[in-house]
Amino acid sequence: MDKRIVIATILVLSLVGTASATTWSVDGSGGADFTGIQDAINNASDGDTILVYSGIYYENVVVNKSVTLRGSGHPVVDAGGEWYAITLTADEITLVGFNATNSGRLWWSDVGIKVTSNNNTITGNNVNNNNEEGISLYTSSNNNTITGNVFRLFGNLR
Repeated sequence: MDKRIVIATILVLSLVGTASATTWSVDGSGGADFTGIQDAINNASDGDTILVYSGIYYENVVVNKSVTLRGSGHPVVDAGGEWYAITLTADEITLVGFNATNSGRLWWSDVGIKVTSNNNTITGNNVNNNNEEGISLYTSSNNNTITGNVFRLFGNLR
């Protein structure tokens, strides 16, 4: 077989299936890819970045993919008094720059940020006005890095 054909075949095969990460934007007032954080997560793939602009997002966000979720201007994720504001269920998530607030009031386990996965980075978030805890690491959660977060049991950082 000709050496050029082998090299060309290897080159083509190395490029097949190579995908680059996408950066998605979220703005509750429009003008971005999505108006809701969960919609962006549902459409993202592992390795993508989701940039969330400032504003108040009345959602219970479940991050079930290995993405970077980055807040610009500390957007507020308001759980509306039910469950958790933000839940990390996939491994290797980066969560930076959010206000997680107003988790549920009925269960002891309702928290601002719930982590059930491993190898996550949680930094620069404000976690306030939640039921019992700001960030909770559940039993299967290991090797997470949590730095530079501000916690308040009561009060409002909006």
